[in-house]
Amino acid sequence: MKKLLTRFLAVLGMLALYAQPTFADDNTVIYLVRHAEKLADTDPGLTEKGTARAEALAILLEDAGITQVYSTDYKRTRMTAAPTASKNNVAVTLYDPRALKAFAEQLTATAKSTKGNILVVGHSNTTPVVANFLTNAEYPMLNEDQYDHLYVVRRADDGSLKTKIEYFNP
Repeated sequence: MKKLLTRFLAVLGMLALYAQPTFADDNTVIYLVRHAEKLADTDPGLTEKGTARAEALAILLEDAGITQVYSTDYKRTRMTAAPTASKNNVAVTLYDPRALKAFAEQLTATAKSTKGNILVVGHSNTTPVVANFLTNAEYPMLNEDQYDHLYVVRRADDGSLKTKIEYFNP
């Protein structure tokens, strides 16, 4: 009976390892942020404060080892992503905000296969959803006036992915 229990626990342990996302480097971090303050328009750019926030984000992540930057295909998100991408000499890769589960799976696969950290720029109604898909948590949508949340997704000691929300301002 003891031998059977030991084997059962070993199998459960192996299954738990396969159920947890693993990154190429266990120190890999995925940073998720909503675009900075926007102008009023159909596809608006950033306000002066938004431009300052995008620059503040680039400075905040200057030494973070960003090797991938993702953005939706809107002016405000591309303009938010641009300073960080430029400082890290990486291109901005576009993703579809209507396919967030698939995108979260793509992020996990990218983190598994490449070293370095990732920045994702999204929206008030997409950024928390991506965090939810990555961590199986429930983060609420951001209010229209919330631009200061930075979701920091990393591996916890138990092997799961956890998010810590930090706040930044220009």
